[in-house]
Amino acid sequence: HKEYRRQRQMCIRDRVREMGFHNGNLQIGMGSLRLGISLQSDGHHMALNAQAALAALHALGYAPAQVQASLAHWQPMIGAGQPQLLPSGICLLDHSLSNHLLSMTAAFSQLQSVAPHVSRRLIVLAGIQPGQASIDAAQLALEPLVRDAQARRVLLYGEPLRPLAAALGDLLHVNWYDDLNQLICSLLRTTHKGDTVLLAGRATTNLALAADAIRDSFSAVSYTHLTLPTILLV
Repeated sequence: HKEYRRQRQMCIRDRVREMGFHNGNLQIGMGSLRLGISLQSDGHHMALNAQAALAALHALGYAPAQVQASLAHWQPMIGAGQPQLLPSGICLLDHSLSNHLLSMTAAFSQLQSVAPHVSRRLIVLAGIQPGQASIDAAQLALEPLVRDAQARRVLLYGEPLRPLAAALGDLLHVNWYDDLNQLICSLLRTTHKGDTVLLAGRATTNLALAADAIRDSFSAVSYTHLTLPTILLV
């Protein structure tokens, strides 16, 4: 029992804790040690990912300095929501790998941060994985996110989102599509300079095709990826 208590106290003492996050600068506490991590990413969810990575490596016995190089070169997959500013002045938030409600919530939070003016927000949704609920019922969990976003236009894709479209029937700017090509054509017509476009949904719906259409139509030149370039021991 004494050994168990000692190990438990060590785990509590060394637990990785977020001390603060502002403008991409993440402060983490690990026992008496303080780490400052500069993130070239957008969104608090990415800061939580970095914190989780550090916690896992710390639990495996790695010192922060040992993993600095690996973290500095790590980049997320396309579809993980890193903002892409197109030359036409359109900001693309490609969350086409957002399979779950937690990642969808992070995507909407990012949208509100990147596009503070609601008239500049466009949303394209293809739904989330159902978990233990039916796939149709699961999509209704997205209703409060859509309402709170107050986007200029919302495009819903796929049969599972038909109940969500019905629930949002009082919003005239919400449209449902069962054909992805029709949705893409509508999206391209309604997207203008200064808009922020959020695309989010299950990877199996091929929503990434809509993201590619935005990139191709508005002449993308580069991507903004998450990197963790600096870990400073404070």
